[in-house]
Amino acid sequence: MHPLTRRTFLTTGGAAAMAFVTLKTGIAHVAKTGSTAIQGSGVNGSAARLGSAATPFTRSAFQPHVDTPFRLQTGARAVDLQLVSVQQLSQRTAKGAALKGTQFSLLFSGLTPAFGQETYAMEHAVLGHFALFIVPVGKPNGSVQTYQAIINNTSL
Repeated sequence: MHPLTRRTFLTTGGAAAMAFVTLKTGIAHVAKTGSTAIQGSGVNGSAARLGSAATPFTRSAFQPHVDTPFRLQTGARAVDLQLVSVQQLSQRTAKGAALKGTQFSLLFSGLTPAFGQETYAMEHAVLGHFALFIVPVGKPNGSVQTYQAIINNTSL
């Protein structure tokens, strides 16, 4: 374990402050407009929706779309991913307390080269436009990379 240096503290604190300002700005936008649309970050310049009422992040919303394509926008480039599975995760805390809500995992596969973990604008023929935090999982298997998104809609 490395000691906490002034540089690390300032860098980490600066990143946390930027995240807070971004979150606060987003909350103010939702309060003002009633919309969760993120302008300019969607696929093909359209608005992305973060778990809107029309496309809630529920396991049952994604399950029928296993083996269907999802388009992911990585800057100027679009990448097609295939939804491989929707897996239920534990509904209990590490201490065994029951959680209200739902936790599930989405596994996607796509061609390499892999892209980094980040929140990307996604598009699906039925689910529409939304943003999703995706992480590459493991090493590529030949020309195929697996990606995962964890959806956590829980409370104690």
